[in-house]
Amino acid sequence: MDSESSPIGSMWRRWDLHLHAPGTKLSNAYGAPDDDTWDRFIDTLEESPVIAFGITDYFSGDTYFETVRRYVEKYPNSQKKFFLNIEFRLSESISKDGGHPHMHVIFDNDPDLCGYEKITRFLTNLETQSIDDASAKTRCTDLKDTSDFEAATVGLDNLLRALVDTFGDSEPYLLAFPANNDGLRSTDSGSPRKIQLADRIDKVCDFFFGNAGNRDFLLRTDRYAQGPSVPKPVVSASDAHCFDDLERLGGDVAGFPPTWIKADTTFIGLKQICHEPASRVFIGTQPDVMVRQEQDGTKFLDRLQVNQIEGYDESNGRWFKAVDLPLNPELTAIIGNKGSGKSAIVDIIGLLGNSRQESYFSFLTNDSKSKKFRQK
Repeated sequence: MDSESSPIGSMWRRWDLHLHAPGTKLSNAYGAPDDDTWDRFIDTLEESPVIAFGITDYFSGDTYFETVRRYVEKYPNSQKKFFLNIEFRLSESISKDGGHPHMHVIFDNDPDLCGYEKITRFLTNLETQSIDDASAKTRCTDLKDTSDFEAATVGLDNLLRALVDTFGDSEPYLLAFPANNDGLRSTDSGSPRKIQLADRIDKVCDFFFGNAGNRDFLLRTDRYAQGPSVPKPVVSASDAHCFDDLERLGGDVAGFPPTWIKADTTFIGLKQICHEPASRVFIGTQPDVMVRQEQDGTKFLDRLQVNQIEGYDESNGRWFKAVDLPLNPELTAIIGNKGSGKSAIVDIIGLLGNSRQESYFSFLTNDSKSKKFRQK
């Protein structure tokens, strides 16, 4: 079943939105980004239980586009999905030690919206400044060697402005920020200015990288020094920089629990976690519903199949011919227009389940007042 357009609706799937590929601009420990290294990297991702990846690089989208190109070439029918995650070191500091936190921008993977040319234009629009010399301005696309990337920072306002200048009001991107020691948790509580900046970063972000321990805090509506806050989702990620780090994709490495997201593996699906942060994300071994399915599998309906009896000539109508309806394990309601088949589904499931409430059926009924079936 295609995870991108599943007719069954939103399902729990494994996501990892922060991992680096061979050739990442900083801290590349994969080795030389040659064909053998890339093949090993791609094979590891294909064999992992993760279905959607955020390929990350610093101030650049090069390794994302190279990953997609090589992946399509090697696994043209793969169900894996990829999103560009560009990691920026902010010029502003919120911590006591003056460290520079990192902001992530995750882009829509639709090439018509965020293709190579559009991303290049965005990175050309965005100027960096050096940690050592704030007056030294360099466009992201002009950063060349390791020392350039190590020294580069971007101002929060400049980042937001470049996004708007490039993409307008369409906003085919989400902003993410770390929740832990190098992020929100590092905020200098003794500095009103840094608290205010941290609150502003929180406000512009769509979700946070962290762990299950950050969840309750970021779902609160009183996080800010002034005014109410909006609940935000938290996701865990591997932050892989080498092949040993990719073992974290298995979900059983201490400190790197898997992230499950209940959504289609599309950018629109990912955006759903921002609207329902409490119910769309689970950090841990398995969401509760999947555990219940494994323990009590016979209590879940997988699908409903209905067909005409053999020999029926359709003289009384073409009812239920080769119907195959997959059912979501978390199905709680059936909605639809009048006459669309809601009562039919419920009655058929009741009939097949040997319900003792046939007298209450509203579709499968011989009542003379029923207009659904006509008696001769």
